[in-house]
Parts: sequence; C-alpha cells; structure tokens
Amino acid sequence: MMLEIKFPDEKNRSRAAMVLRLAAHEVVLGQRWERLQVTDQMLPVLALHDIRYEIVSEQELADEAAEYERLISGAVLFDLREHAYPSRRGDSFRSLQVFECWVCRAQTNRVVMGGWPGLGVRAPCPNAIECWHHELESTINWSRRPHPESVKRELEHEIAALRAFHAADIKNDIAGTPDFALKRSVTNTMGHKRGCGCTHWLRW
Repeated sequence: MMLEIKFPDEKNRSRAAMVLRLAAHEVVLGQRWERLQVTDQMLPVLALHDIRYEIVSEQELADEAAEYERLISGAVLFDLREHAYPSRRGDSFRSLQVFECWVCRAQTNRVVMGGWPGLGVRAPCPNAIECWHHELESTINWSRRPHPESVKRELEHEIAALRAFHAADIKNDIAGTPDFALKRSVTNTMGHKRGCGCTHWLRW
C-alpha cells in the first residue's frame, strides 16, 4: 500500500531518503517536493532509525490535487509584478505574463517555483525535454560564437531548417487569458526525461 509522508523538518526528510536508499528502496517524491511516497513495509525502516514523520491523509491529498488543478487550469492568473503568488518550492500556477522560448519560440504562462536563491520563478519551455529542442539550442549557441561569414550563413540556414522541420512538434502551453503584451523569456530550455535516449543534457 502506497502512503505519502511528511516530516517536521528537512533534516528528518534527508535522513529518511538516505536510510531508504541504503535499505535498497526506491525514493519517490510525494505530491509536494518536501514529502515522500512510501509503502507500509518501509515504515519500520524509518522507525528503526528514529525518523519522525506523519502520514498525509487522503483528504489532504485530494484537497491539494484539487487546488493544483485550479491553479494550473488558468482559472486564476497571478501578476508576477505584485509578488502575491504561491511561493513554496514546487508550487505551480499560471501567470498573467507570457514567457517565450528563444530557442523554439513556443509560449507558456505556466510557472513553477524553485527552491534556491535566485531560482524562485521558473518558466520552463514546454518543449524543453525534447531531443530536437536540445539539438536546436546547441546549434543556436554554436552559431553565436565567432565564425567566418560563410559559416554563419550556413548555421543560420541550418537553424531555419530545423525550426521548419519541427514546426509541428512545437507545443505552446497557455491557459486562461494572459496579457501577451507582458512578454518575458523562458527561464529553462534544457530538460530531461528518463528513457528518452537523449544525451544532450549531459553536455550542459
């Protein structure tokens, strides 16, 4: 039986993740980043190491899932200039502002909150995990280096050809009615998904 557990502090959470890995258990993040999903067989391992935790109730999980759907649906748009938006690490919501990707030119108003200094408001490109997106970004970055004019022209043609070839693959992620005049650049263009076979992200 899968359970979700929360901890009184980061120390207990870190210790829990460590002892579960040492006991050959896979560590799975919970519905929120500061929680873990465990099976009931893992609980004695935590008790053995005197790790404090609390099981999250099904009602709390359901309420959180409903709130997440409300925030991500676009029913509410947060104006980032007012600094009155969800601010916990892992919070996801829709903004009044629109973010455009400088790589593929896709647009999104989905925001994910980071958890480190300077990594608060994150707006990833909707296509950031795709291998073709990584290849396009790599080519654009290479074209910005010093090259003879003939090489620059060739790279520009290659970039245009890549964008045209993958035009049907470019996905926007807009919800609600944001203000397209409030345009910013996305913050993340390089993502990764397990099992995709792409190795571009290893070079960054």
